[in-house]
Amino acid sequence: MQDHTPMQPVDTRKYRTSWRLTFRFDGQQIALTRRERLQKVAPGTTSELPTPGKNSGAWLVLLNRDGQPLFHRLLSDPLHTRAEHHSQDRRIELHVRSPEPCEFSAVVPEIPDASEVVLYSSPVDHKRMFEPATEVGRFPLVEPKPGDDSKRPRRPKKERGQ
Repeated sequence: MQDHTPMQPVDTRKYRTSWRLTFRFDGQQIALTRRERLQKVAPGTTSELPTPGKNSGAWLVLLNRDGQPLFHRLLSDPLHTRAEHHSQDRRIELHVRSPEPCEFSAVVPEIPDASEVVLYSSPVDHKRMFEPATEVGRFPLVEPKPGDDSKRPRRPKKERGQ
């Protein structure tokens, strides 16, 4: 579990490139399937870093090599389990369904010290969806090169013009 030390808000404007991270849920597990570098500033985060085991919901955290959080992004129903609609008496009703295979993505700043991304989520079934979130996936931010046996992800070489 991550060390929950207070994080200062991150001014994403100082990072001119970002990552679009695409995750795939196969019905059982979540995998980071695509890492795409973007020439854009990532949206900022205005909320306080949630605490695993205490807060509910879904979010991701960028960690440095020492496991310290650098940035977080709240995720709104990444597995598409909730839908609201108006009933005939004009009330808004929430319907929760079991998760099905899907993809979701998030844009995060390319922070030089970031080495991995961790996903947290509350259980997705209706009766447990407000329980505290736990870690559901941990992935290197940069794909390991074939034959690279090191445990720590390496930072990619900067591309020309960056």
